[in-house]
Amino acid sequence: MQQEIPIDLITLFPELDREYTEKWHHQQQIKWAVKQEAPLYDPRFYAPYLRTSMRALPHHYSTSPMRDSQVISISVEGRGGGTWLLELSSTSWTLREASKVDCENQVVISEEIAWRIFTNGIDRLEAMGRAKIIGNQKLARHFIEVIAIMA
Repeated sequence: MQQEIPIDLITLFPELDREYTEKWHHQQQIKWAVKQEAPLYDPRFYAPYLRTSMRALPHHYSTSPMRDSQVISISVEGRGGGTWLLELSSTSWTLREASKVDCENQVVISEEIAWRIFTNGIDRLEAMGRAKIIGNQKLARHFIEVIAIMA
């Protein structure tokens, strides 16, 4: 009997993160291009990819002109999705996973759109049109511009 590796194990090793996200996203691109039903949205595969990609947000938001205390909730809908809170303190942005939250600033996207945002695989205007945005539009637009490919 094969033992299942816990999803969180992948976050312990940066090299595994890079390898995993690269392989996941290339496989997903192929499946998407041939319009194949994408089993990679299964939480066992998608959740580690998504968690790793979300970790690009604090660095990405450090280039944001936002300087007041801000909080934004990013929710990815789907079986492998989740919700994250990104918060600006006096010195830096921090990210943490959260259960569903009621936040003044929110971005809600589908799992089908999230990976395409992270890999620059969707036009930014199309992504904005397919996202549900509540609150600060500039804060939300900044999320849509993230690229989370690890080099």
